[in-house]
Amino acid sequence: MKSLSQIAAAETFQDRSLLILIAIMALAAFLRIFLIGNHGLWLDEVSSLGFAKNNLQELIQIVTAFDNHPPTYYILLHYWILMFGDSEVSLRIPSAIFSVLSVLFTYKVGNILFDRRVAAIAALLLALSGFSIYYAQEARMYSLLAFTSVLSVYFLLKHLNKNTPWSLINYILSTTLLIYTHLYGLFILVAENLYILTIIYAYSEKNAGIQLKKWVSAQIYIFLLSLPWLVSLINRILVVDEQGFWVEIPTLTSIVKTFTAFSGTTKGLPIWLALLLLSILFALIIKTAPGRKILNAPSSPRHVKSVYFLSLLLLIPIVLPYLVSQFVTPIYIIRCTIAGHFAFYLLVAHGITRIRWMHVRYNTYSMDARTLHSACTGFITINKINCPGRLRTPQVCPDQAGCRTYWR
Repeated sequence: MKSLSQIAAAETFQDRSLLILIAIMALAAFLRIFLIGNHGLWLDEVSSLGFAKNNLQELIQIVTAFDNHPPTYYILLHYWILMFGDSEVSLRIPSAIFSVLSVLFTYKVGNILFDRRVAAIAALLLALSGFSIYYAQEARMYSLLAFTSVLSVYFLLKHLNKNTPWSLINYILSTTLLIYTHLYGLFILVAENLYILTIIYAYSEKNAGIQLKKWVSAQIYIFLLSLPWLVSLINRILVVDEQGFWVEIPTLTSIVKTFTAFSGTTKGLPIWLALLLLSILFALIIKTAPGRKILNAPSSPRHVKSVYFLSLLLLIPIVLPYLVSQFVTPIYIIRCTIAGHFAFYLLVAHGITRIRWMHVRYNTYSMDARTLHSACTGFITINKINCPGRLRTPQVCPDQAGCRTYWR
């Protein structure tokens, strides 16, 4: 049995963790709300407003016929406008809310996969992410995509831990919502399937056949629930194949720009990538003599599986769209990779916590300071744009088109 001092220490640690999470959430909310209406609507936001202002039946018909995205975000925006109006601030608040919720569930996922320390660092990095803040202040579906991605992963992990009918239902519903949010949600689903099939067969559990049967059943339910949108998606693909698409074929530079967007800095990108590789290759590096000297041993064997899962969630929404763009039709868009960007911050946070040497830790903390400076500088730059005020007619904000070139 635990002593009274051990119980008190555990409660103190839990209270401290809760206070840290609240502080991170407050910071995330502030950065996403601050000056959110300081610039006018740009073309895609005007499109969102145009779709959302139709009645529900017309909205679904128009979106499925003329837009490449599912109708979920527009439906949510439709009801939001009915309650809160269509000002720049009102239109963007839902994106800010979804972005803050992404920070919360990134913490929850990190706590399940690793521990509270990794979870808090990852949540802080995401809260400060200029990439996340940017799309939290845009009336588009990208923050919803980020949120539904991490929500699907969270319920998957809860199901693996509890293995109850309700946990499976929560996973099915959240993943269906993800697919109805954006095409890139399918890549998160691919990553989840690869992970589950790997752990079922790699660990050769006694009830592997039963687990596989349950998993396949869940995927069938997701497919059936998503079928109306998948049929519409196929029709849109045929139309785009005939008419052409504005997206250019990506190069390897596009992938570099993606990780630059995640890290928020060009100069500090090598440090971010070094921490990312350290996290991904940790299981191999720790086995070497130099690795044992400079790295902390894993606190749990399950961390190897956690790193593998996060690597799939990060890389598949980047690599698969890149390959599809090379051999089928261009679909690689940097902003859409926000679906797996939470995994980037979790892996980097894991890499930070694995470092042992004090002077190496000092350099890592210096990187965090530069990250904070970069995020704040980018955030301030975005909101200093002198755009026209409230746009009441469909037109493009002249400055917005230029400032968004980098993120395309």
